[in-house]
Amino acid sequence: MRIFTDNSAGSGVIIKRQGNTYTVVTNHHVIENNSHKLYPIMSGDGMTHQATLISSPQMGNLDVALLQFTSDRPYQVVEIANSNVLSVGETVIAAGFPNWHQPDSLEMSSTRAWGSRAFQLTLGAVEMLPSRTLSQGYQLGYTNDIKSGMSGGPILNNKGQLIGINGRSKYPIAGIGAFNFVDGSQPSVEQFKKMESLSWGIPVYRIIN
Repeated sequence: MRIFTDNSAGSGVIIKRQGNTYTVVTNHHVIENNSHKLYPIMSGDGMTHQATLISSPQMGNLDVALLQFTSDRPYQVVEIANSNVLSVGETVIAAGFPNWHQPDSLEMSSTRAWGSRAFQLTLGAVEMLPSRTLSQGYQLGYTNDIKSGMSGGPILNNKGQLIGINGRSKYPIAGIGAFNFVDGSQPSVEQFKKMESLSWGIPVYRIIN
């Protein structure tokens, strides 16, 4: 799903269906700066649906938000993997809708008007699974390139099952300040250099109990 806000856009994935009601998971930072209570979200068939943000106390301090929309169309619900058994080296497929198209270093254009045609898949592997969780639930480091707009999109294993959601791209502007563990500490310089070269996601087991 592609999620539009006032001035930007992000990604999401359908995790549940009850009747004609679909639940979509995305990042909280994707939807936090919207002035309206409704979020236009676009499915893969190019249809736009009006979604609402649902209150979800169990989200805690995770960078996660849940949206709901209704439709009589049969959209696929992602299969959930057991992300508790992830291992370094495992194949990762990350998906989403980049906000920008940059064919070369001199040209860049917005994909907002592209709708679902902006969809992109990237292939990589799990590289880090730190025993201590980073702030906002991030604990899955992977080699895929994640671009602006792919936040909230699915991280899948080689069976197409959901193992997490995208959230942070490589080499953040904040540097080591972007890597705070939940206990308030920061990684060593050596650990940080490895961490900053990876994209980071939230494992699905932290989102769906």
